[in-house]
Amino acid sequence: MLDVKGLNTEYFTRRGDTIRAVRDVSFEVGKGKFFTLLGPSGCGKTTTLRSIAGLERPLSGEIAVNGRLVFSSKRGVFVALNKRNATVTSNEKWTLNQLVSNGYLAGTVSGNPD
Repeated sequence: MLDVKGLNTEYFTRRGDTIRAVRDVSFEVGKGKFFTLLGPSGCGKTTTLRSIAGLERPLSGEIAVNGRLVFSSKRGVFVALNKRNATVTSNEKWTLNQLVSNGYLAGTVSGNPD
């Protein structure tokens, strides 16, 4: 199970400007479930996944993997990458259409799946 609550990540430019890469992202993925983050370029998909994997230290929020807290800004928790049990995959060469056409994604994009 994966539980992400109120995740926020910011970057700072050389000029001192703040770029909000991820703003208040929350979601749960149940045990044995598969999920995908979809969105336009620059919306925070990669930063969110890098935070889950432990490659980024978010500004705030919480991340729990299989019930184990691996990041919490309030509690001062940040578990190192090599001590997390997470896998992140990315294949930017595949478009959504290619994924659907090759049978990797099925179902409806919107509406109630039941």
